[in-house]
Amino acid sequence: MDIFYIILIVFAAFLIRSTFGFGDALVGMPLLVIIVSIQIAAPLMAMLALVMALMILIKNRRHVSFRLTWKLVISAMAGIPLGLFYLKHNNESIVSLVLAIFIITFALVRIFQIKIKSKTPPIIYYLVGFISGILGGAYNTILYMVQSLTMKDFK
Repeated sequence: MDIFYIILIVFAAFLIRSTFGFGDALVGMPLLVIIVSIQIAAPLMAMLALVMALMILIKNRRHVSFRLTWKLVISAMAGIPLGLFYLKHNNESIVSLVLAIFIITFALVRIFQIKIKSKTPPIIYYLVGFISGILGGAYNTILYMVQSLTMKDFK
């Protein structure tokens, strides 16, 4: 019976992601942890989010700036260890507060449709990639942030 609930939760989480563009982990993780341990829920959601991101990439490959993507991915990989260190060495309330601030800021950017100008200095892309790596290491949010910033239509 647990497998039915897991499938239902995953379906609902990715329905929310496909509708709003994010939120799969926000919905799926807390509900999955009720049924399975965090050690199972976190990798499951990460793996499924990767599959979803790859499907979106394949579908929208003509709209992706791969030159920009590599800048973001390489700098994100440099930030991931720092995010893991941050997660391991800070108390839970600070980690939760930083996550809340990030989610609120990201939601406001999306709501008010703030766009990156095409003449943005290249260092900004490396900075955004590095920050997304830190957040990815700490909160597993790297996939959506990189996906959003590499879409040509986003600019």
